[in-house]
Amino acid sequence: MQKITCPKCAKQFIWTDDNPPGGKCPTTNCDWYYDVRKEIGKSLEKRAGESSRAAFSCPGCGAALASRWSRCKSCGAWIMASRPWKKSHLIFIAVLVLVILAFFYRYLS
Repeated sequence: MQKITCPKCAKQFIWTDDNPPGGKCPTTNCDWYYDVRKEIGKSLEKRAGESSRAAFSCPGCGAALASRWSRCKSCGAWIMASRPWKKSHLIFIAVLVLVILAFFYRYLS
């Protein structure tokens, strides 16, 4: 099966193996002829273009990232779940966690 979009009337239709490899657009009053081999080639090119784009990008500068949990090489921000964090924020959070752990150790032990 191949989804084909007519460039003249913009109607979409499904080509199956039972159909001929070339033919006329099923819309009445449309004179466009399709070739399923060309349409499959267009579909493959479109999919190849989509996969070549970066899967993740930095919300701050737009640079390509390897994953959602990484450091941007362009702007230096730490990206955690598509949210940028500055180094000072991370240090503050680490100190806060240590203070909370110290509190629990001293008063609850």
